[in-house]
Amino acid sequence: MMSLFFSFYGLIFYTNESFTGATMYLFAGIFMTGSFMINYGQFLVAWESAYFDGILTRNYPMGAYFKSKLILFTFTGVVCYILTIPYIYFGTEILYMHTAAFLYNIGINSMVLKFASTYNYKRIDLSQGSAFNYQGTSAVQFVIVLPLLILPILLFKGVEIIWGQNVGFIVLGSVGLLGLASSPYLIKEITKNFYEKKYKMAAGYRAKD
Repeated sequence: MMSLFFSFYGLIFYTNESFTGATMYLFAGIFMTGSFMINYGQFLVAWESAYFDGILTRNYPMGAYFKSKLILFTFTGVVCYILTIPYIYFGTEILYMHTAAFLYNIGINSMVLKFASTYNYKRIDLSQGSAFNYQGTSAVQFVIVLPLLILPILLFKGVEIIWGQNVGFIVLGSVGLLGLASSPYLIKEITKNFYEKKYKMAAGYRAKD
C-alpha cells in the first residue's frame, strides 16, 4: 500500500517549481521505481525473525532465498516502473530518468539491500500493528540511505557535468544492468556473508526488547 502511495510522489516533484533539475528528478525516480524494494528490503531477513531458528535447523539453501528476493524485487520494480510511465506528460526526459533509475535499482540497490539485511539483528513481530511501529529499526536503516540514494545521484551528476544528461542516463542504466548480470556472483557473496552472521542474527531475533 505504501508503494502504491509513493507512486504519486512525482506529482510533488514535477509540479513544484522548487524542485527542478535532473538531480532532484533522479531522486524521485529512484524512490518511486524502488519504493517496494526499499520499504521491504530494509528489513529483508528480519521479516522471518519469528521462525529464523527453524530456517537454520532445516539447512535451507540461503542462496536460493536471496535469489528469490531478487526475483521479487525485479517484479515489483517493473510494476512500480509501469505506474510511473504516465509522468512522461512532464517530459520525455522523465521517462528516460525513470528507466535509468529502475535499472539501477534492480541491479545495484537490490544487492545493497540484501547485503545490508545481514547486519540487521533486530526482530520484527508480525502480530503487532504497523502504525508507529519501529520494530527492526536500527542504525543500518539510516546508513543504507547513503548508497541507495546518494551514490546514484553522484554517479549521474559526475557524468552529466562531463558528457551531458543523456550520457548520464545511459551510464546509470548500464551500471544497473552490469549489477544484474553479476547477480550470481553477488548473491554468492551475500550468502557467504549471511552464513558468517547467522548466529548473531539469530541471537538478536530471540531478544524480546
